[in-house]
Amino acid sequence: MVGDCSVPNYSVDTYEADRHRFFGRLIAEPLFLLRHVPFLSRAILSRIQTRLRAATSDRQRGAKQWPAWLLRARNSPCTPVPPLRLFNLLPRYPSACPSVTIENDDRRSSRTDSQSDPEDSLADNRWGQLLHVPVGNERECSLAIECVEKWIACHTDTADAAWESYSACERLANSLVFYASIARTAVPSPLSDAYVDYLCRSVDWVYGHLEYYGDQRTNNHILNNARALVMGGAMLADQFALGAGMKIFQEFLPRMVTERGFLRERSSHYQLIVLNWVLDAWTFLRTSSKPEPQDIALLEHYALSMVTAAASLLNRDGQLCATIGDVSPDWTPRQALARLSVLYPDVWPPGRQAFPPCEVLDGWFRLSTVNGVVLGNFGEGVFPPPYPTHGHNDMTGFVWAEGGVTILTDPGRFRYTPDPLSLMQKSAASHNVPLVNGFAPFCETLLPNGQWWPQPYARATAAMTIEKNELLLSHDGFSRATPVKRHVRRLRLRDHVLEVIDSFEGEGDVTAELCWNFGGEYSVFDTENLVAKSKTNEVKVALSHSDTGQPVVHGRCKTVPLQESLSYGEVAPSLGLRLSLPLVLPTRIMTRFTISRCAA
Repeated sequence: MVGDCSVPNYSVDTYEADRHRFFGRLIAEPLFLLRHVPFLSRAILSRIQTRLRAATSDRQRGAKQWPAWLLRARNSPCTPVPPLRLFNLLPRYPSACPSVTIENDDRRSSRTDSQSDPEDSLADNRWGQLLHVPVGNERECSLAIECVEKWIACHTDTADAAWESYSACERLANSLVFYASIARTAVPSPLSDAYVDYLCRSVDWVYGHLEYYGDQRTNNHILNNARALVMGGAMLADQFALGAGMKIFQEFLPRMVTERGFLRERSSHYQLIVLNWVLDAWTFLRTSSKPEPQDIALLEHYALSMVTAAASLLNRDGQLCATIGDVSPDWTPRQALARLSVLYPDVWPPGRQAFPPCEVLDGWFRLSTVNGVVLGNFGEGVFPPPYPTHGHNDMTGFVWAEGGVTILTDPGRFRYTPDPLSLMQKSAASHNVPLVNGFAPFCETLLPNGQWWPQPYARATAAMTIEKNELLLSHDGFSRATPVKRHVRRLRLRDHVLEVIDSFEGEGDVTAELCWNFGGEYSVFDTENLVAKSKTNEVKVALSHSDTGQPVVHGRCKTVPLQESLSYGEVAPSLGLRLSLPLVLPTRIMTRFTISRCAA
């Protein structure tokens, strides 16, 4: 028998533990406060500077800065070209290019509307619907073009929120890709003088409102700026815009993308989003007049390396193992993959790769068997990371898939708003990690909907090693607030079996809570026998002392109703398991998961 099984509210998270401890120590311990004065002073000064910059700028510029490595102003505005000339310059996508509208799987998912989420209104101004127009259907294409022309006529005021930089880039890119995808069959040219004028205006607007916030705070949006400038500049024969876009790529691709092609923002979905951007820019650059060979080579190098990296994030069915980290509101993961297949069949899908049993690449780790994949992200070195990210507090966590079925999952991200569900999905409590005395392995951000880790309180070290096809994740993150001086997680993957050994080093008594979050296929958990059940499979969970092999006598077992977001703004029910273990340090606990077919 296990202990009491309860179903707590999903809004319980791990943020408060770090908030209370940090601010409590600031008040109660003068030396602790003194050590944090430099960090707090810089944080306050940065906030003041950001607010002053936003207050003294126009609405659309906000806190954006101008990068010193770009000319501040161009000599003359972008010049329109005849619509027919622009149409003839468009790259030709595959002739049988269908709509990339992809339905989600048959999971029990639902769309939850939110009037407080600005992404809902911004989406209406990004022309993402052009991605779903069935090419070859003249009526649908005509209606789409009519909507584009109507939007242009009704949105001439750049003070309108619809002209924020990211949306302006999406409109420019989505429309050019749409017109390129129908260029083989459209007769006569569907481009108008109004559209070409709009394109020129958009190029100038994006250049004047680059989403640059300094070296340490600039995120992937500036790569979208670069994509728009390269695509627009190539079609309009605007060498200034084209050169500016390439300069941004030269500066930020090495910062945002690792040598092996992984986006540093720690999101599997954004890996696909940014890969699409780089492929768009590469494709349009090659159609421009007299492109620089080194520019083509740069984008080709990053595009192909990102393709290889993205392939390592997929399950055996060619879909993401799970939506690790944030989920983009622009395309769903399935749409992002379909867009790659439809527009860029020469590079996607990549050939079936033979992955080694255990591999560590640029912070990502992967364990593989014939049918199984364990995947996670664990930033080695010093925590917190130096780049703004779309990652979550999932350090030491991972996902596990067998074939096309996700066994242990990541919750993704419902919305970018600070609602209880989205905050819970970001927190460690929603990931496959251990908690100690209520604390996450690494410090949670102390902001409700941002990223702010006070140092030295939050600072930790992390390392990954491979031993005989087993992966070891080690860190000292728990030491900020618990007697656990070091935690080491060992992962072993065999056919249908996953073993997780958690070693807690230190002295004293603690309460560890093992958090396991099952994929949406699993809706029933037998608390008597510790078995998760789907329609076809069972996953048996067994706990033992790693040193002796003796079963672990654990405390409470809680099944937790969770929500998984496979697409932005959508939720589907998933099942969480929480096992509470009173421990005397040092100790090692093995959790063994075994998959078997359900009895007929």
